[in-house]
Amino acid sequence: MAHNPIMEKNPYFSTNAQTPNGYPSMPGYTPQTSTNTPTNAPHISTQLKTPTYNTNHTYPQPAYTPQPRVMTYKMAMEKTGILLAVAIIAGLITAFVIPLQYTLGASVLISIATLIVGFIGAFQKMVHPAIAITYAALEGALLGALTMAMNMMYPGIFAEALIATAVVVAVSVMLHTSGKVRTTAKGWRIVMTIAIAAIIYAVADMLLVRFGIIETSFDNTSIAGMPLGLILGIILIIVGAYFLIGDLELIKNASANGAPERFAWTCAYGLTLSIIWIYVEVLRTLYYLHSSFND
Repeated sequence: MAHNPIMEKNPYFSTNAQTPNGYPSMPGYTPQTSTNTPTNAPHISTQLKTPTYNTNHTYPQPAYTPQPRVMTYKMAMEKTGILLAVAIIAGLITAFVIPLQYTLGASVLISIATLIVGFIGAFQKMVHPAIAITYAALEGALLGALTMAMNMMYPGIFAEALIATAVVVAVSVMLHTSGKVRTTAKGWRIVMTIAIAAIIYAVADMLLVRFGIIETSFDNTSIAGMPLGLILGIILIIVGAYFLIGDLELIKNASANGAPERFAWTCAYGLTLSIIWIYVEVLRTLYYLHSSFND
């Protein structure tokens, strides 16, 4: 669930973007041609002539060119709400409708499908609505099974994860709105390095445990009296919050640059990735907090 690269590489997401037509992508902007008359132009008579009038009262009508609808900040938020609703509904169905013995077995297939759809969306210049909705549903179903399994071990962790995620998202939005926190090129390099390293670590740790090379996850290793998984969870929550603030900045730039209306789905896809990242890390942090207190 790394950060969506579309929102950085697409021209509509850049502050000083040049859109594919070659002109700055500001809404309503039309390049003007020069009206200066060349010095060597032939002499034009300035003698007044008697005007002529069209007695038939028919005048040529200018050709109408419909203006394409542009994306707004509100549109992106609405599409994000749709994707989050789809993810939550899919998660609730997996957690409370489908028997646990089936959901755990299907989690592997859902994980593969989620990875494939996620890669397809990540490399599209404009994410298709069907891809975004499908990814949200698959991710929601996967997280629903994971959350239910943890909730059986530590009752109440599901509600705690939802509340904590909502708090992190709300704080990130307030920091972005207030202007107190802005992303930088150096900051992006740092958080992307951390995120990629965390993903590689998670995959390697899972494979080592799965094939019996190590008895238990490195997350259970104690550092200064705290499990490594707890420390990593807190760090990655901060990384997810940084992703979220960056996504909001990019959406603001895209709407200002006159991005097409359909770009709202691309924005929503990126925001959904960041919010899901935060939820997963919140869930992991709460898991290690509960395990630490119960041991």
